[in-house]
Amino acid sequence: MFKFLRALILLVLPWIMVSCYDCGPMGEPFVDISLSPKNQLVRISALGAKTDSLFRLDTLSSFGYHGQLPISLLQDSTTFLFYFPNHVDTLTLYYQRVFDESKTCGYYNDIKAPVRGPSYRSTFPGVHVEYYPYQGSTAPGRYFPRGIHINIQNQ
Repeated sequence: MFKFLRALILLVLPWIMVSCYDCGPMGEPFVDISLSPKNQLVRISALGAKTDSLFRLDTLSSFGYHGQLPISLLQDSTTFLFYFPNHVDTLTLYYQRVFDESKTCGYYNDIKAPVRGPSYRSTFPGVHVEYYPYQGSTAPGRYFPRGIHINIQNQ
């Protein structure tokens, strides 16, 4: 009986581990952004945004800002505006939009690094951008980065 259970676990466990799949965002995709140090950040907005309600500063601390900002699916770039007391800094993020379908997920959207040209333009002195697929296999207890991650050093 013990051998049978052991064999069953060894056969089923790999199937369970491989069967987990993340189909990506269920709404508009966001980018993870870290801005350090905060340097008296007053507000964040984006060009063409109808409202600033999604650009919240509730994750602002003395070490900086960390949060998620929405990106536009209407074009292949989004320009973020960072308002400080005496100036405004900008970050234009470029990406490739993917609208497709798969047997696993049905219709989906994904964001990839641009094929040509820069990945960003900014007035900040130090910006680092990393692109990860929003879709992919997952495993319980393991972290797989998803989406676009931006780290801004503001000094």
